[in-house]
Amino acid sequence: MDNGIVYLIQPGHLIGLNRYKIGVLKDPNELFKKRYFKDARIIYTLQSNNIYETKKLIIYQLKRRFKLISGYNYFEGNEIDLIHLFIEFEA
Repeated sequence: MDNGIVYLIQPGHLIGLNRYKIGVLKDPNELFKKRYFKDARIIYTLQSNNIYETKKLIIYQLKRRFKLISGYNYFEGNEIDLIHLFIEFEA
């Protein structure tokens, strides 16, 4: 299994916009070491025993509900709605 976290952040250069990034980390401590996390707002983290499958399922739902703005993991939308989507995967 691939234990770790699936995260939702707002990178520093996107603060003030309704744009967010989803990603995975096997080591949650890396959240504070990566360059693109500098000045980022950590919106939500979700523990998972299979981070890649969880991310895949969340991205599927994100694509259905929100606008994909870059690559396959940057989305635009209402922050509260994005958080609620993540909460759905905790149950």
